Amino acid sequence: MDKLTLKLNGNLTNIPKNLVGQSFDYVSRHTIVAEMINEYFGVGSKIKVLDVGGLGSPLSIILGYDVTTVDEEAVNDKNILRADGASLPFKDNEFSCVVTCDTLEHVPEDDRTNFISELCRVSNDLVIICAPFNTMQNKKAEDAVHEFYMSFTGQEHRWLKEHKAYGLPNLAATISVLDTQIKNVDTVSHTNIDIWTSLMSANLLSNEMGFPDVERALSKANIVYAQSLFSDFDKEGYRTFIVGSHNKSIKIDKPFKIDNLNNEIDNLIASFYQECVSNAEYIPMIRTRIKTLHDETINLAKMVEIEKDKSSIH
Repeated sequence: MDKLTLKLNGNLTNIPKNLVGQSFDYVSRHTIVAEMINEYFGVGSKIKVLDVGGLGSPLSIILGYDVTTVDEEAVNDKNILRADGASLPFKDNEFSCVVTCDTLEHVPEDDRTNFISELCRVSNDLVIICAPFNTMQNKKAEDAVHEFYMSFTGQEHRWLKEHKAYGLPNLAATISVLDTQIKNVDTVSHTNIDIWTSLMSANLLSNEMGFPDVERALSKANIVYAQSLFSDFDKEGYRTFIVGSHNKSIKIDKPFKIDNLNNEIDNLIASFYQECVSNAEYIPMIRTRIKTLHDETINLAKMVEIEKDKSSIH
């Protein structure tokens, strides 16, 4: 059996300019998957790829060719097939590569074995799964981000709420299922947990504020992260990539981590929050409170006018 070592140094994959400043989490996981595909099959191979749970995925943009996408929530989108990942509507071995990015944690626990088995069934070569797995540090990080989100919106975040409801997947159990289907499996962990917590909190706040100056301030941090993402492989990172092959013995070189990346990101995040404070009226909870005070002031003024009218009559 052929052997292949994945270097994952980012030399084969360019992030399109229109994606660089977008959410670090969204861009990084798909860019790493694209690098894995390019390194395994060769740049420009244009193999047949299936992205399961890929609603909104930029994978085809990063790879530079069409990717078949399925998602349970796809509605009126001609480019995405609405389908259940645990029961895929494809023939055996139909795709050269099957990937799923941050979807497994949104699959009910009882369906996860079928979900993984389906990925393997429709792939004739490569399978890539990435997700946050069930570790104490991931739970703490997600709880911290979720509490922060609720502090400025007053409501739960849909996806983080679902993570808690379904429970983050078990890494050993996931690999065990793959081993029965593929045999050739290796893993690599990515995204320093402190960086993930800091950048994810900032991205969620920016999204909810929707103010251009705030978004521009955050994009600087996202850009720096995008430029350095292949240097943020970590022994216990937030997200783990599992790579399995039907045809090759896979090994992943564990790349370096840049020690000063945290400091650079922290400085940019500090500038971002300064911009948020300068535009605090766009923070959802503050905006709601301002509207409430405005409405109360209007109502009070109306009541005063009514009382004046009553007094003038008497």
